[in-house]
Amino acid sequence: MRGLLVVVCGCTMMGSIALCRPEFPLGSMKFTSETNVGNVKLPGSVVYSAARRTYRVTGCGNNMWFNEDDFYYVWRRAKGDSGVETEVTWMGKGKMEDRKAAWVIRAGLAKDDPYVDAVDHARGLLCLQYRLVKGGTTLEVRSPIWAPVRPEGITSWVPHTWMILERDGNQFTM
Repeated sequence: MRGLLVVVCGCTMMGSIALCRPEFPLGSMKFTSETNVGNVKLPGSVVYSAARRTYRVTGCGNNMWFNEDDFYYVWRRAKGDSGVETEVTWMGKGKMEDRKAAWVIRAGLAKDDPYVDAVDHARGLLCLQYRLVKGGTTLEVRSPIWAPVRPEGITSWVPHTWMILERDGNQFTM
C-alpha cells in the first residue's frame, strides 16, 4: 500500500467509546486529523489527556467490513515500516455488541480503500482484518486468544486489551 494512513482507535457502531493509551516505539506521534469515512450519521469526538496520556475516542458508524467502511477515527500520515501499540479500555456498554477499536493502515480515505487493521471488538474478539483491493471484500485472521470482557453486573473491574500492529514491507503482524 502507498500513501499510508495510521489510525488510532477507529470507532464503529453507535455510541462506541474507547479509552486508548498509545505507546509509540518510534517516538512521539501526534495525530493531525479526524475524519468520518463512509456514511457516518453522528459526529465523533476525540479528547486527549496529557496527564493520563490517553485519547478518549467516541464515534459511530455501521462497520469496517465487507466491501465498504463507515466509521470515525483520528489519524496521521506515515510511510514505510512501522509499529504501533496501544492499550484499549471500553467505556460503558455501547449500543451494539460488535463495536470496534482498531489500529488501521489504509491506502486512502475512501470508504472502499484497501486497508489492514488490528481490531478489538468490545465482545472480546481480536483479529487482523484486511482488504486487498479497492472495493474488495474484507478478510480476517482471528486470534485464538480473546480479550477479557467485563461480566454482566460487575462494575468495579475494567478489562484492558493491549493491541499491536506492525508493518515490515508488505507483511503486517498483529
